[in-house]
Amino acid sequence: MSGEMLRRGNTKEYLLIRSIMHFAKWSAMSCIVLCLMGTAHREQPRALTCSVEVTPADDGSGRINHVAVGTGGRLAWTDGRPGQVMVRDAHRRTRAVGRLGSGPGEFRSIASLGWWGDTLWTGDASARRVQFFNDSGGYLDGITAVTRAAWAPRRAGHIVGFAPRRLSSDAPYAVLRQGVKQDVDSIASWTLVPAPRVRLANGGPRGSPQPFASETVVGASPDYGTFCAARPDGSAWIVECVNDAGVPLKQSRLSLAGYELTTALFDSVVTIFSQGRDRAEVRRQLIRPRTLPAINDIKVANNGDVWLQRTHPIERMGTWQRVTRSGLEAREISTAPLTRLLLVTADSVWGVRSDADGLETLMRCAVPTR
Repeated sequence: MSGEMLRRGNTKEYLLIRSIMHFAKWSAMSCIVLCLMGTAHREQPRALTCSVEVTPADDGSGRINHVAVGTGGRLAWTDGRPGQVMVRDAHRRTRAVGRLGSGPGEFRSIASLGWWGDTLWTGDASARRVQFFNDSGGYLDGITAVTRAAWAPRRAGHIVGFAPRRLSSDAPYAVLRQGVKQDVDSIASWTLVPAPRVRLANGGPRGSPQPFASETVVGASPDYGTFCAARPDGSAWIVECVNDAGVPLKQSRLSLAGYELTTALFDSVVTIFSQGRDRAEVRRQLIRPRTLPAINDIKVANNGDVWLQRTHPIERMGTWQRVTRSGLEAREISTAPLTRLLLVTADSVWGVRSDADGLETLMRCAVPTR
């Protein structure tokens, strides 16, 4: 795809994205040393006010894994329909786009979604490509990738990919750049601080990570302009961010007190690990620390805000800490209306709420003002 094709569309949208990338340099190589008091002195987290955007689907698994927020009410998401992405246009008409396959307009494993004005782009990790559609689902063009990653297009004609290889090995997380001549470079990487393994019956030769141990977490902004990682470093955590050219934007050292690991949470995780296994053996092998890791997940907004999950991922009452341009906010934010948080923007949080059958509703929540 030519650079001219990539520049097509809404000029205001292009200028906005350029300004966001410029703004993201506000914290180049800044180092912030921050400390929170222990759990006994925490203020109550601020609650989110949420509204329903998408109701549960009858087809597919009903599990929403990716969402992309566009302008003028445009929206795209995956809800478990094989080979399809749901697309809502500016008139709020919704269509199922694509089918399972490797041809133009088809999908095998959608790994990333985004909007350029009225153009939707999709990254397919298995088919190794980026495809472009109009907001009514019409196929426009595609770019082939050399290796597996969650790929996203850039205006200059190249693509960037995020390759968190956590499930396959303990290799570093990497941000990749593929040029117009299909040359691939690693422009940034973060050392994986892996959790210790627990080896149980039918658990595979490598076993599973201990569920309450600290390890590196990574995330990308919705526009793929910023990539961040948080990794444990002794009693503190290092949060580092780069832009889509690999230029460092932020380096912060955070001292955060972990939440108490309750018996109810520990028992819930034992139940999850015990499916088809001896429960007493699972309980003996799972490490039970006094507190949870201080950071359990990370989300990144286009404006450079970083959200750090303070609670365990399986807990329904989620709590997150936001690190903004001016530093760590004093109060945490409760995402209790949500089962899982999918992405954040400067003014909104997008996530899902599950019903008793596991079907998920997509929610939009306003970010509390300071």
